This record gives sequence, structure tokens and C-alpha cells, in this order.
Amino acid sequence: MDVMPDHGQKGASATDLETRDRRWQERVAAAQRAYAEARFDDAERECRTALEEAQVMDVHHPRVAAAMNDLGEVYRAQGRYAEAEPLFRLSLALSEETLGPWHLQVAHTLNNLAALYAGQERSEEAEKHYERALEIEERILGPEDPSLAASLNNLALLHKTRGDFAEALPLFQRALRLWLKGNSPENPQAATALNNMGAICHAQGKNAEAEALFTKALEIKEKALGARHPEVATILNNLAEVYDAQGRFREAEPLLKRLLDADDSLLGPEHPDVATDLTRLGRNAEAEADYARAESLYRKALAIREMHFGPESAQVAGNLDKLAVLCRLQGRHEEARSLARRAAQIYGLASGATTAPPEPAAALELPNQAAVTGTTPASTGYVNEALSETRETAPPRTTEVKAPVNREGGQVCSLKSLAIPGLRRELGSLPAAQSLCEMAERYAREGKLMEAEKLYEGVLAIEEALPGHKSSALPATLNNLGDVHRALGRVDEAAWLFQRSLAASASSLGLNHPHVAVALNNLAAVCADRRKYSEAETLCEESLRISEAMPESSHLEIIRANLAQLRAAQKHR
Repeated sequence: MDVMPDHGQKGASATDLETRDRRWQERVAAAQRAYAEARFDDAERECRTALEEAQVMDVHHPRVAAAMNDLGEVYRAQGRYAEAEPLFRLSLALSEETLGPWHLQVAHTLNNLAALYAGQERSEEAEKHYERALEIEERILGPEDPSLAASLNNLALLHKTRGDFAEALPLFQRALRLWLKGNSPENPQAATALNNMGAICHAQGKNAEAEALFTKALEIKEKALGARHPEVATILNNLAEVYDAQGRFREAEPLLKRLLDADDSLLGPEHPDVATDLTRLGRNAEAEADYARAESLYRKALAIREMHFGPESAQVAGNLDKLAVLCRLQGRHEEARSLARRAAQIYGLASGATTAPPEPAAALELPNQAAVTGTTPASTGYVNEALSETRETAPPRTTEVKAPVNREGGQVCSLKSLAIPGLRRELGSLPAAQSLCEMAERYAREGKLMEAEKLYEGVLAIEEALPGHKSSALPATLNNLGDVHRALGRVDEAAWLFQRSLAASASSLGLNHPHVAVALNNLAAVCADRRKYSEAETLCEESLRISEAMPESSHLEIIRANLAQLRAAQKHR
């Protein structure tokens, strides 16, 4: 927040002006303290009083623009965008009118308005305002002034949100360099840059680097701002995501509890961020097979989201998906189907559909080709075993199984499992599922596995809600969700999903389809994780046989490498 100089007021005595000026300065200082400490109710009250004081002096005074900017920023920080935007717009217009277009107060309001647009995912408008704010600051202050760091950081955040990491990282690094200029490495601004660079590392799957950056940022911010501050909560969230992505749920648990406590205190018990915290704690409880606690947490989150977003919102559908999976894990299949159907109906409404998602075109459904093409006895036996599994069979209890290690600490045999890319093309007649799948594939590529898992489960809920589960993309969805589970260390759940994928692929696409080869390879990878090398080799050989019959297969070299690794492991047993 900025204190504007006093330009005087006609018709008022010098004493009156001094008194009003002092009151205004006091209100602004009090608002700044409250905002810095995240006491938003106090900050709003002080900003309103400062605005009233400024308007009494002169409604066209730059101080009025500054007060509007400050009140708008208090609203923006709380997510009250509809109240914040008109204040920022009025402030910007008045600042440009009274101070000219090349003034730092104009740049500050542009920055705040851009942050609001970024929060609403209006990225083009946000970028335009961030770049104009930076241009003003560089022109007035020069390119090496530490004051530019905030604008550089904000523009970098926008690029990071879009996935433009190559654009974002040098901006974060420049912001960090400027923040460190003449300051201690322990200053909170430097911690902001460390956190944001950690977010890029996490998105790129560099979890060790991300963890180190987040841990250092958390240490600095907590020391400077205290445990219950929004910026501290942000870093707690980010560090917990790193742990979750690696299946380190017990390490994430205390961070998530601290995050819930902070959000509940700062934002209130019915805020959407509290629902997000409850959902993530529920996911951890589910991963530890504490299903009763997970269900309680999911239902609390669902109640908040229904109240805040409405019962037909996509946010509610996400929680319904989670509850459906949890019910399925506990054998409550009818309840799971009911929840999945409700979620699918909501996704259909969100995508503009007025009825349940239509069935895919019949041409995409291929008959079982086993009688025509034949197959080897080994694959027939395993496929038949998979086909004998019922759809509603719950997976085994979730466990974390790491690849075995030898005495020197190296992995004995860890095979690469395969995802089926381009799944969105098979979902063309399911617009809601297609949108979810595009995001899931992107998150999986970026290493954001927990987010990918959530979205793939949403796709699965939509497909399973179709009459007779008739989606040609179902085998691929099951496979890709299994691939995410395996990457998270949940080998039992991954095996269950790969087996379902194999059954669905063989049944609808034929025993020699590439999807069958992928599922066999992935089951081989799971067997290798469990040190069942002989079984893994048999599965991998059959996967290779199918793939070699299709030279255009994009997975051929990976499957060959997996088989070579298995044979080498067998030789050294």
C-alpha cells in the first residue's frame, strides 16, 4: 500500500488539513499492518475509513485512488473479486487522470488488477496489465531496482500457471536476484521467489529440488510472518504436494493439518480452501486405508462445496467422485454407482450437455478377435483370468511397494510402465470427459500425479456411468490411472487397474490390440516390483509379440528394454 503526498485542499484551514491528513495517515498505517498480518476484517475497516477521509478532503484527489486501490487489494486477497474489480478500475482511472499514465501508483494498481485477472483465469488480460506495470516501473526506476521484483514475480507466476516454464524461470531468478540486492538472504521476499521456483521444479517432476526450495522458503516465511499467515499456508500446501506426489503421505499429514488449521483460522470454516484441505487429508487417510476417517473428511468437504458453489457444480462432482471410489473400496457398490452417476450428470451439465453423456459411435466398438487371430497359451490364460474378474471387485488394501534393492543400494529390476497417450481423441463424444482427460494427461507429464489421479478418476466416473459401461476409451482410462498409482507407489491398486484394463481391452478390442500389449507390459512391471520375475518375463514376452506385429507401435523399444532387463535379472538370481 502507498501513502500519497498531500496536495492541499481549497477552502479548508491549515489546521483542518493537518488534522485530516494525520487521521488519513493513521488509517493507512493501521490498514497496512492489518493487511500484512492477514487480519482482513480489520484491514477492510481501516481502508474504508481511509477512503472516507480522503473523499472528505477532495473526491478527485490521488489519495482517493490510493485508498480505493488498497481496499480493492484487501478484497482481492480474500477472493472477493466482484467487489475488488470496480475499485481497481476506478482507482486506475483516477490515478491516470490526476498523476498521468507514467506514475508508480498507476503501476501498483495495474499489478493488483492483473493479479485479480490471474485469479479468475483471465490470463491474457492479466499478462497485458503485468507487462504495462513492469514497463512503467522500469522506465521510472531502472531495470535493476529491487522494487521491480514483485512485478517480475507476478508475471512469472502467470507464465508458470500456463505451463510456460521456460518463460517463468528466468523471471523468478531475476526477481530473486533483485530481492537479494542489499537484503539478507533470509528476507521474506526472497522466500517468495524460492517458493515459486520450487513450484516449477515440482511441475517438472524434480521433487528433490522442489522439496529443498519449499523447505527453505517455509523456514524464512514462518520466522518472518508467523505460523498462521496466508503465505505460510501456501508453502505448507506446496511442500505437502511434493510429499503426496512421492507417496510420502505420513510426512504430508502434519503439514496438511497445519494448513487446515491456518485456513480455518484465516478464512473461516466454510471457505472453499478449507474444503480442499479436508479433501487432501481424506486422500491421505484413504491411502493409509483409514476409510472411515477418509469418508468423514470427504463428506465435510462436500458439504462446504455444495453450500459455496451449489449442488450442480464441478467442484461438488470432484468430491462425489472421491466418495464413489471410497465406497467401491469398501464394497458398497450400489452407493458407489449412485455417487458416480450423480457426478457424471454434473460433469455433463458443466460441459453444456442437457442429458447424460451419449454412447460413443458403434464403429469404435470392436468385436473380440480371438477366434480369428489366435494367441499364445500364456496370454490366453492371463487374459481369461482378467476377464473372469467382476467390475465391482474392490482392489486389495493399499500398500506402498518399492522396487527391490541390492546390497550396494542399486535397484535390481524396475520396469517402465506405459501410459496410453491421446486418450482425448477417443472421448470426442464425451466433452466433459475429454476436457478432464486433457488436463490429466498434462498433469501426469508434469509429474503432478495427485492432480492427474483426481482427474482420471473423474473421467472413469463418467465412463462407468454410461449404460453397460460402453466407452471405447475405458481400457485406456483404467490403464493410465493404474500408471499414476504405480508412480505413487500403490502397486496393489495399480495391478488391479491394469488387470481391469487388460480385461476391457481384450473384450472390446481383441487380444492382439496395442492396448492389450500395454496392459500386459504394465502387469509385468508390477510383477517385477513384487520380484515375481518369471511371471513378469512371460507377460513381457507376450506384450512384445503383439507389439512386433505392429511396427508402428510407439512402445516397442520400451517393451524390448523391459524384457532385456528382466532376463538380466533372472540371470543374476
